[in-house]
Amino acid sequence: MAIFTLGNTIKAVETVISASAELGGYMMGEPKQPPDTGTKPYGALTAKSSDVLLVFADMGTRQSHILNLRLYLDALSEPQENTELELIDASENLQAELRKDSTFNSTVMKVDAAGEGGTTMKADYGYVEIGGKWFRIADITVPFIVDDSTA
Repeated sequence: MAIFTLGNTIKAVETVISASAELGGYMMGEPKQPPDTGTKPYGALTAKSSDVLLVFADMGTRQSHILNLRLYLDALSEPQENTELELIDASENLQAELRKDSTFNSTVMKVDAAGEGGTTMKADYGYVEIGGKWFRIADITVPFIVDDSTA
């Protein structure tokens, strides 16, 4: 039985994020200081949840692993329209990149974009302040179905 934990899932996704031309930089975890966004969004990859969907006879499991990819752009940069469009484009393109590499070299059964495990791939937009600086953000929820995980 292969062991594939939530930590392994986030590491597999990090390989796609790190190679993406959509981001000006990224980190695993949330930034504690204002990220340097430049003209491209800065990404922060975090774990959101892990749920058992099915237990096999050998006690292996099928799990739902959910990650969050938050994109940051300076909320006060001008023109404001460019910030909005850049964030939307980066969010949509990253979602497509993640769906395209849906098995991550067989470590993940699939990206669960349609939400068979209960959560769909989606982007929510908003604002957040870090260290006195405001950012326009996109929170991309990225659900996965993973086989033979440990509970």
